Amino acid sequence: MHLTVQEMLVFCVMLRLPRTVAWEEKVAVAEAVMAELGLCKCANTVVGGPFVRGIFGRERNCARWSASGTRCW
Repeated sequence: MHLTVQEMLVFCVMLRLPRTVAWEEKVAVAEAVMAELGLCKCANTVVGGPFVRGIFGRERNCARWSASGTRCW
């Protein structure tokens, strides 16, 4: 199974933010990151991998960066 951009960001936020933060707030943080990086248009697109085609170019770089940078939010 391959995750979409939105699922990947929500998953990263769930792992990085403390349990004391409400689920709704975590989803809001993920959506804010997507909006700030311009990833809303590809939110439901599969990220992809070596055998599955998905997002590419700038969108893939932004998705990777946002997944690694969610700890700053």
